[in-house]
Amino acid sequence: MTNQRILAIIGTGPRGGYALENLIKELIKANGLSNIHILLFEETGLFGNGQVYKTNQVPSNWININERILNLEKREAINIDKIKIPRISILPSMG
Repeated sequence: MTNQRILAIIGTGPRGGYALENLIKELIKANGLSNIHILLFEETGLFGNGQVYKTNQVPSNWININERILNLEKREAINIDKIKIPRISILPSMG
């Protein structure tokens, strides 16, 4: 009999989403992505951006700084078994 694990992430804005992606990557490396339930809580209902970044803003206000000063590496899509997280391509500098 295997024990089922339950993990919760409270707040799924940019940091919570980043934590979720990295948790999944590390669980895969450790062959631990079985018998686990991940619960996501986001008060605003805006999963991925949370209350920090509203998607209906004008593009120039998205991150409150000019995107040309960012040096972000492109994050490719994550496809593992039934888990599909598309690549991020919001900012022009990210391709």
